Amino acid sequence: MSDPCDLEKEIRPLPISEIKHDRVERVTTMLLVLLLLICVLLQLLSIGLRLTMTNPELLGENRQITMWPFCTINRTGKCYLVPIAHSWDTRVWVLYLNIDSYEIIISRGWNGSLSPFCSSYSSTRYNCSHTPSLYTALLLPAENVTGSRSLTLGDGLHYGSFYNAPLSPHQNYTVYLRVTSTWKQVNKSSCTRFDPFLIAGNQPLPPTLIGGLAGGGALLLLLVVLLAFCKLGLVRSAMCQSSFGLSNWIPMGNRNAHGKKKRDIPVDDLLEVVKRFRNEELLVNKEGDEENSNMLPVGRPKEYKELPSGPLYPCAAASSEQNKTKDRYKNVIPYDNCRVILRSNPSGSDYINASYIDGYKEPKFFIATQGPLPETLADFWHMVWQEKSSVIVMLTALEEQNKVKCERYWPEEIQTYGDIRVSVESTSQTGAFISRSFTLQKVGDSAQRTVEHLHYLQWPDHGVPSKPSGLLQLMDQMNKCKLPGSGPVIVHCSAGIGRTGTLLALDILLKRARAEGKVNVYDCALQMRRRRPNMIQNQGQYMFLYDVLLETLVCSSTSLPVEGVLTHMRHMQTLDPGTNTSGFTREFQAVEKLTELYRICSYREAHENHCKNLHPDIIPGDHCRPILMSVMDQHGAPGYINAVFINSNSQEDQFIVTQLPKLETLPDLWSLVWDYRCTSIIVMHPAQDIRRLCPHF
Repeated sequence: MSDPCDLEKEIRPLPISEIKHDRVERVTTMLLVLLLLICVLLQLLSIGLRLTMTNPELLGENRQITMWPFCTINRTGKCYLVPIAHSWDTRVWVLYLNIDSYEIIISRGWNGSLSPFCSSYSSTRYNCSHTPSLYTALLLPAENVTGSRSLTLGDGLHYGSFYNAPLSPHQNYTVYLRVTSTWKQVNKSSCTRFDPFLIAGNQPLPPTLIGGLAGGGALLLLLVVLLAFCKLGLVRSAMCQSSFGLSNWIPMGNRNAHGKKKRDIPVDDLLEVVKRFRNEELLVNKEGDEENSNMLPVGRPKEYKELPSGPLYPCAAASSEQNKTKDRYKNVIPYDNCRVILRSNPSGSDYINASYIDGYKEPKFFIATQGPLPETLADFWHMVWQEKSSVIVMLTALEEQNKVKCERYWPEEIQTYGDIRVSVESTSQTGAFISRSFTLQKVGDSAQRTVEHLHYLQWPDHGVPSKPSGLLQLMDQMNKCKLPGSGPVIVHCSAGIGRTGTLLALDILLKRARAEGKVNVYDCALQMRRRRPNMIQNQGQYMFLYDVLLETLVCSSTSLPVEGVLTHMRHMQTLDPGTNTSGFTREFQAVEKLTELYRICSYREAHENHCKNLHPDIIPGDHCRPILMSVMDQHGAPGYINAVFINSNSQEDQFIVTQLPKLETLPDLWSLVWDYRCTSIIVMHPAQDIRRLCPHF
């Protein structure tokens, strides 16, 4: 019998059921050809098509842009400009507190983001004798943009000292918007790019003919599509769609039907690859703002954005009316060919929001599912029994940020759910997770089974753990608890795609790295998304995989039980005959390699901060440096101090480590104590050294 999760190589953009794949491909090809013909016709007729876009690089919510990319009768293009609402973002100390101007910049050709040159671009005037590749067409003071405003690109008029030159026929253009603001004498700017557009021929046709042909072409296209759908029964097909409510919706991102092949990365090359990724991600942002640069399409963020998103395959069972109440989030539903089908269920339903996921060279090693709902508790335990699972991994709290993420599905002592009786045998906490042991018995059956429940406590919703050691311990325990011959490991968070997908990917990738000496994060995520929509839910989780892989494969696991410390130390003292180095030396060298990834210190470049560092080579990384809120520098920015946050075993940013203060940084030290409410200071220098090195302290 063939595996119901065997998927064809082609990923289709729409989940259409009950038709053969070759017929879908023929219809898709026919529709694409028709759309291409219509687009060519519209271009030849110079018909304006209205598109609405949002510029993602600008902060603030009120940022919608509308433009006509094919508006070519008089060699012009149009866009609508809506003023950006003034905002304050605590992550970036100045951005759009006061908008000064809006600048429309035009580039010939199809170009990418202007962000790397946004701040340095000097407004260039159009020159008819030598057309610059990049020029400013309009520069509008913010006070002149008080509401929605229509702007005509290429109208041949002067706006102040800038000439909005007519656009050339048969020429591609890219248009940028730059917003500039000033706060405390510091200028800041941010750019966004409209989609490129084409200026077609400039021979106008009568408006009535244009309208008639456009309407006729659109009507013809609509009729052809409807006939094709009716002919092949597409109208009756179940679609993976439903109405989304705010309380039961998970953001999915943009649909991209095809993943792109990525090469495997040898483990020995992983450090250099991640270093290159981080450099790309941070260099695009001149100020080294890591959080913002992660949103730009380079490095790992670029890989993540290339993953197909949204439903890719039929999901008719989940879309049926009687099953919609069984989904925690209405747009997170399983594909028909990979869903877990309940058999002999007392409720009479075969549906549960759960999907089979392959492990490393082990088909159906996992089941990814949502956090159970009150009405699906019996279905959940029926699935555990039916699939003969011996391990359940839970990655969410029952409630997070005052929202219910998962119904408690285990009893205090003993309880029957549907036809499955569950009793709690033991509970213990080990590091970052709680272990529970359950005994299951089916009503009317004398057989009993033991199921281990591993509840991880340190994974925030939509985020990542602050350190991977606890997660690696969880995975190690998960694999130890899976009994030989038992069924899939059941893993769930709230939706069953974000934290769940990240854990499954990490297990698969580490097993492959140890067996084959290579990894492929993109391909792993792609294969999982072909089994369940949007596995690995956000960019941060995707980047986290690279970080954990690198730390684990370069440094190996350094966690060990307390009773084994002495034995481990003796082993580490043994010299390797090949390198003549001890285990301690090799471990320290591995840590030194990893620190190369975290040396982005943009504040060291500021001349006024040089004198604040005791040693020029000991500089805090931007990602962990506390900023001073009660002290401002000469530009009005938050003050700088040579210090870093350090995590404790159980709490993030529990400590602040800093240098011995210099005379000129003593006020900064006390500002640090005040700003972060420090109640104790531990000085590691001997008293005589303090009197010699820092008598003013």
